[in-house]
Amino acid sequence: MPVSALAATGADLLWKESTGFQWGPIAAVTLWCCHFARRTGEALWVHQYSKPSVPLSDAIIEYVYYWICAWWIGRTLALSPPPVDCSSIVGCIVFLAAELCNARSHAMLRNLRSGKSTAVRIPRGFAFEYVSCPHYLFEILSWASFTLVAKSPAASTFAILGSVILVSWAADRHSNYKKTFNKRGPEMYPKNRKAIFPFVY
Repeated sequence: MPVSALAATGADLLWKESTGFQWGPIAAVTLWCCHFARRTGEALWVHQYSKPSVPLSDAIIEYVYYWICAWWIGRTLALSPPPVDCSSIVGCIVFLAAELCNARSHAMLRNLRSGKSTAVRIPRGFAFEYVSCPHYLFEILSWASFTLVAKSPAASTFAILGSVILVSWAADRHSNYKKTFNKRGPEMYPKNRKAIFPFVY
């Protein structure tokens, strides 16, 4: 699990004899663990997948991607502990708010399906009024705010790569939503709803 990779990379992460506890790295690791704990819980109890399984190649790529990024971020936290300042506090607050909004978005998507049905319905309410994929938007906000806490090129690179992937996924899903629902009636899908960034894209 990526949590293990990040936690295991710095044996000296939590304590350095010269300076004591490193609160910056502790905050970053805590946020990382909270994110993946949420995702694990959702995979077990919230998500209802339309496909029976993930292709092995996709699973391997995702596994390698997260472990490499976790190792890199963990090493930078251990070797160059980030200071705790106002941006760190803002980062923690935004991160936790984004995680809660992400969880709510996923719960709303889950509630669109009754029983084991895989029928697609138009999501409505909350941030779905503005974008087709608010869960991707909140994921981007989570990792952008994480960079304010971790303060490293590794964290920034991870956030940028993830954002590029999520924007691509959101564009595909938005396009599929419009094709699917507009077949049922002219302009059935909300015309002003964007893919991922409200009022923009």
